[in-house]
Amino acid sequence: MQTFRFTVTGRGGFPLDMLRHDACFPCNSDDVANIQVMPEDKAFFATRSVVLEHRARLRGWEPTEGRWSSFGWDVTGTIQEGAL
Repeated sequence: MQTFRFTVTGRGGFPLDMLRHDACFPCNSDDVANIQVMPEDKAFFATRSVVLEHRARLRGWEPTEGRWSSFGWDVTGTIQEGAL
């Protein structure tokens, strides 16, 4: 199994459905906190980054950059960590 980590950067509401769509999850508690920012928080309108992880059976998986971008979040880094 291959592990892929990638970073998405954006502001405003985090597109939660993208976690399902790309079958990924936040890497640590800081990433969870950056997902859960609410509109009443000052950070909601600031640019923030979230590191996500995806585990795939095959090499060559990539996050769906165009779909992330359609929600106002950009994939800013992708790293394939290797086999588990």
